[in-house]
Amino acid sequence: MADERVRVVITGMGAMTPLGENPEEYWKNLAAGTSGIGPMTLCDPEGYPCQISGEVSGFDPATYMGSKEARRMARFTQLAVAASLQAVEAASYDISKDDPYRVGVLLGNGNGGFPTIEENCRILADR
Repeated sequence: MADERVRVVITGMGAMTPLGENPEEYWKNLAAGTSGIGPMTLCDPEGYPCQISGEVSGFDPATYMGSKEARRMARFTQLAVAASLQAVEAASYDISKDDPYRVGVLLGNGNGGFPTIEENCRILADR
């Protein structure tokens, strides 16, 4: 008896990195040896021995979501949503044509969300 299950893999890539805010820009800068490291601007580095970081600068969440949605998300979540939407678009995939509960996105994150984690730890500690 033949296996009637059909496996489908649709691939697309998205990127929100210090080297670029899409896969093409990221690969171009990576191949050119461009550094994504610079002075910290997203937080006050005073008092820390390290004053540099790799930040995604110039990111506008309004490009990917409504302002109400963006206000309810941590920045690292906004970046993840943006990269995921890029991947789905790059795959030329219309999610509305399939069961959205049968669709997945593989996501990688390099140390994001620390401000949110810190804030929530303080909230819990104060209770």
